Amino acid sequence: MNALPGTNVAQTPSCAASEGVVWRHYSDSPVRFPLYTIAWANTVGIKPTGLWLSPGDEWREWASEHLSGWNPRYLARFRLAEPGRVRSIATPDEFRSFEDSYITTITGVSSANGVRHEFAMPMYPDWKRVTRDWAGISFVPYFQGLRFESIWYASIDVPSLCVWDPRCLELLGQERLP
Repeated sequence: MNALPGTNVAQTPSCAASEGVVWRHYSDSPVRFPLYTIAWANTVGIKPTGLWLSPGDEWREWASEHLSGWNPRYLARFRLAEPGRVRSIATPDEFRSFEDSYITTITGVSSANGVRHEFAMPMYPDWKRVTRDWAGISFVPYFQGLRFESIWYASIDVPSLCVWDPRCLELLGQERLP
């Protein structure tokens, strides 16, 4: 893939323009429908729970390098049947807009050496709200620089798509890997 001009960001399609993109999911067993329901998605945590896909081999390459013993046996290919139902984070402005809409903040009071401090710390998205509003979320392209702005975004490793409502997907096929 080519880099976006003036950046080191891989140029991959956003969900809004992903009509022809084939999304890949690697797993130990074949994908079977129904996958799960919306209620299965995370309500608390750094990452959403769902079916994770990548627009290319980025995930396979990353996992092969960072996850000891990772050796998927199946590759399933999907397309987005309803891209408008997926929240796209395709620009830094969309990232900030998403955080403005969904981020949770932990507040509290701490004291050290007799001095009382109030604090407010942004943590992670309210995935329960996100799952009510959207069928999935796309992190394409992936912005390495934003990893340092937000703790939850640092947990996303490569350009990817997470779907918790599989009705927005169409299974194109799957194969057993060698």
